[in-house]
Order: sequence, then C-alpha cells, then structure tokens
Amino acid sequence: MSATHTPSNPSRRHVLNSLAWSAPVLTLAVAGPLAAASTATSGGTLTLSGRAVAREGIFFTGSSYNGSGASGPYAAQQLQILITLPEGVPFTTSAPPAGFSVSVDANVVTLTNTATLSADQQTTVLNGFFITGNFLPGTAYTVRVAPPTLAIVYSGLVADGTF
Repeated sequence: MSATHTPSNPSRRHVLNSLAWSAPVLTLAVAGPLAAASTATSGGTLTLSGRAVAREGIFFTGSSYNGSGASGPYAAQQLQILITLPEGVPFTTSAPPAGFSVSVDANVVTLTNTATLSADQQTTVLNGFFITGNFLPGTAYTVRVAPPTLAIVYSGLVADGTF
C-alpha cells in the first residue's frame, strides 16, 4: 500500500507568513553588494604634536588635520586615535577636545571624531588634550590611528615611544 500526498492550496496566512520570514533574507542579500561598492575616504594628513613626559603624561599641543588631497570628508566616528599606556598605572584624561569624544578601556584611551573632518580643509584638533599619570621613565606607550589611509606625522610624540 502506498500513501499519496496531495498538496492543498496554501492559505493566505501561510503565504503571508512565508513572505515575512523571507524578507530579511532578501534584504541581507541586497545590502552586501551596496556596502562593497561604497568607497572609504583616503588621503589627508593628521599631525600629532605634543610630548610624553615621565611621571607626568602625554600632552597634545598644536595637532592639526589637513584634508588637502583627501578623497572626501572623514565623517563623524570614522577617525580614531588609540593611545595604549603602560598597564597598571592609574591615569586621568582631560575633557574631550572640541570635535572628539574620549573613551577608556583598561589602559587604552580612544579619541574618536564627533565632527566631520572636511576634505581640502585645514583644522586644529586635539589641542590641550592630555593624559596624566605617574608613568615611570623607560615605560612604553603607543599611538595608533585608524583608518590607515590617513597619513600621520608625529611631532614631539612617536608611534612607539617611551616616557
């Protein structure tokens, strides 16, 4: 004996339910190519000026952004400056500089732009921002910038420095 299954006409509820579950899949399939086609901003120069002093901290003075030659603006939240300090040393940061936010995670201080950095524009950034702490002479710190398409010039500070 064999059993034969004859499909019945689907109900309206079944059709709507199937469409609701398939919509997110269609959206994800369409979003991928659009994201891949977008281009990130490149170019421009960030000059990080300041100094690192043992037993005192890191001080930013005279830092600037020059958008000359940039392919477009660096939108808010697109630029980050990460300063990694020696572990286990208590420190404080000054208030965020204009156009930036500051966050701290353990021994890493992250500055993120909150204002757009325009192409073909020169602007002062980070002036008067500091991180203070009793950093022993010879202990290491690092300064990294993202995205890597931005040229970085260090003046008084270095990417891989010591106090």
